[in-house]
Amino acid sequence: MDSEISNQQSAIGNRVSSPGRRVAVRQLIVVLALAVAVRLPLTQFPMGTSAGTTAYVGQRWLEGAAPYRDAWDYRPPGLCLLSGVAARWLAPVGAAVEEGFLRLLLGGDGRAVRITPGEAMPESCRALMWLIDLAALLLVYRLVRSWAGHTEAIVAAGVCGFFSGAFLVQGDCLSAGPPVSCFTVLAMMAAVRSEGRRLGPLALSGLACGAAATFDLTALLYAVAIVLWAAASAEGPNQRVKRWLLRPAIVLGAALLPMAAFAAYFWSRGALGDFWRSTVVYNVFFRWFPMAMRTPSYHWQVIRSLAPEQGALWLFAGGWALHAFSMGFSRHTRLVAFWGLAAVAAALVTRQLEAAYFHQTVPPLAIGAALAATNPSERFFTRDARGRLETRSLVLALLAVGMAIGFVYTEFRAFRTHASRDESRAERAAASVADMIRDRTAPGHPIYVWGVGPQIYVLADRPAAHRLFYNRPLNAPWVVNEFFGGPAVFDDIVRTLIRTEPAFFVTTEAALPQAPERGGPLGEWDRFRNQHYDPWRLEETLPYVLYLRKDRTLLP
Repeated sequence: MDSEISNQQSAIGNRVSSPGRRVAVRQLIVVLALAVAVRLPLTQFPMGTSAGTTAYVGQRWLEGAAPYRDAWDYRPPGLCLLSGVAARWLAPVGAAVEEGFLRLLLGGDGRAVRITPGEAMPESCRALMWLIDLAALLLVYRLVRSWAGHTEAIVAAGVCGFFSGAFLVQGDCLSAGPPVSCFTVLAMMAAVRSEGRRLGPLALSGLACGAAATFDLTALLYAVAIVLWAAASAEGPNQRVKRWLLRPAIVLGAALLPMAAFAAYFWSRGALGDFWRSTVVYNVFFRWFPMAMRTPSYHWQVIRSLAPEQGALWLFAGGWALHAFSMGFSRHTRLVAFWGLAAVAAALVTRQLEAAYFHQTVPPLAIGAALAATNPSERFFTRDARGRLETRSLVLALLAVGMAIGFVYTEFRAFRTHASRDESRAERAAASVADMIRDRTAPGHPIYVWGVGPQIYVLADRPAAHRLFYNRPLNAPWVVNEFFGGPAVFDDIVRTLIRTEPAFFVTTEAALPQAPERGGPLGEWDRFRNQHYDPWRLEETLPYVLYLRKDRTLLP
């Protein structure tokens, strides 16, 4: 009899729990759909100013070149490698899928449809970043669910997905934000599993922070935050050695392993010095150190300028702080607090006032928003004895609706502003320039792009005539003079250009020298170009100006 009752109770429990799981899955699907919907307008914009650079460096890497020696850039290696994989292997798949879809949609009229990998590259790369972004949302859900209820986890994932999809926050379609966020959430999940004491999960947490640092070096601050959190979570009188020596050594040592692996690879290729100079020295002395010398008022300006349309999250953070101090900080909420402080610090050490760095701050603030809005100790919509909603619940509901409306309105204005920019139209013309270069050159023919977006190299899939001339920051004289040895670099560039005689030279009217006969660092090349190249000013490639070699052997 007891077994029959037990079986009946088990069956009832299964019937009760199954609908709950189905509801949870449906809610999670709605959250993911909302995150995708917020990001869909981003497909109307080009790759971005730095996406072409990282993709080009990654492509050269996969072809056998050594980044930082044969293809210069200052970004950490993880982003270059991931971008190269996306440009070389994902773009052709995206082109085939897009071409097949158009042919299916157009029927007989679609037989002549041809989508090149260069045309499909922005959408393919953005799709990859979206997948990483959505994976981070799922990890945020699992993180909060491991120590709070389903409602808190759904709200955290929803807020994170909604507010992290802004135009300014997303930045280029190949950016470090989504991978860093994904690895950081993994690090926090491992830290939660460790409870601040278990060494194995702490090592995994440090390893995840190190993987994030291969995309953005400031992610090492998250490893420091985990160390401080583990020290604050230590219990017992005999914990000093483990608290201040053993656990920090394990976390920080594991965090350095991924970068050490890349350093060993570049050492084997004879490019360790270039790797160290480009990713560490350049970032510290030319990007971060000047920022550290700013006044406190400038730091406050950075905080205010990170993402104006994301100001709602700061209000959520205030609500979370009230919740935490009224209910008490648990071990888990302390971890999220350390995470948020490290994210703000990581944003402050960057050299530019770009809202894209706010992407790092969204996950911890989203978790804080969930705790503030859905206080685990009580229901969100609570009613008094008369059946009316309590003031707290009503204020939170009105606040959430107002923030959502304000966010959508701000994003609509940002869409109109960015869609009407001349720079956006110019970047779209890069695809036409790349198609023309690709049709009239062979894969081994180098090209030379001066003073314009570097994405032409990756869209055309052609090598640069000189390794320094696909990166826009190197057009600034102070960078070359301070970091690469002054005028000798320009002499080397000129000699290389004259020797290789690149098939195409791409520039704009604004970037062309007004009087090349007066000399200057590139005056010799300008005179050589006028003698051996013919200019093309075509309507479909404006505002770009193309120069083709006068031998015209490359014309069909």
